[in-house]
Amino acid sequence: MVNSGLREAIFHGDVERTKALVEGTPAALDVPIQGGSHYTPLAFAISRQQMEVAKLLLKQKNVDPTKTDKHGYNAIFSAFVAGSAYCQLIVEYYAKRGVPAERVAQMMRPNIGVTALTLTP
Repeated sequence: MVNSGLREAIFHGDVERTKALVEGTPAALDVPIQGGSHYTPLAFAISRQQMEVAKLLLKQKNVDPTKTDKHGYNAIFSAFVAGSAYCQLIVEYYAKRGVPAERVAQMMRPNIGVTALTLTP
């Protein structure tokens, strides 16, 4: 089962195994991680503070940092909770796609009322 294998790979920060699982089954990025939270794989990687795994997942074509879990949280919210390095990672992801940092901040406001920019240097 890809989902449980992906959860374990992300949990342990195993970049190579994560890469093999998401490249072998691209739809795995759309399947919630089982085990309580039902995070998206990206949000789970960020919440576990697995920076290298998060970077890998953000390079995947079909990753969507705005995809929410069953509680309405997404990777942008997880980045805010995880700290400034993860907020910066999200800001950089969107900057590469031409989205200004201010827009990323607006994407976060509905979740928590503050911005990713509050935490970025």
